[in-house]
Amino acid sequence: DNRRRAELGLPPVKLRIGVHSGPAVVGNVGAPSRVNYTLIGETVNAAERLQTFGKELYKGASEVTVLVSGATVELAAGQGGEDIADSCTDTGEHVLRGLSAPMRVYRLGV
Repeated sequence: DNRRRAELGLPPVKLRIGVHSGPAVVGNVGAPSRVNYTLIGETVNAAERLQTFGKELYKGASEVTVLVSGATVELAAGQGGEDIADSCTDTGEHVLRGLSAPMRVYRLGV
């Protein structure tokens, strides 16, 4: 799509993704007249903060930025995904808005 957009003289579409692991509440939430399928919890908030941080950390550097928490990298490695660390760049520990503790952040090489 971005190749087509470039041919038309349009700016590229940029995508940021934040991945974090942990407990969350998932399901239909709300009053009977207004039910929404949603996710809530600190895990969801942390993933959103990672996604937002991608814009700050890599201002326009690439079309796709995927940031992964240290907790997710450790969990994946413990489940046989040792090579995930090889495909990630450690960006260090960062204090993300709204979170109480610093978080180790990795950039997934895509």
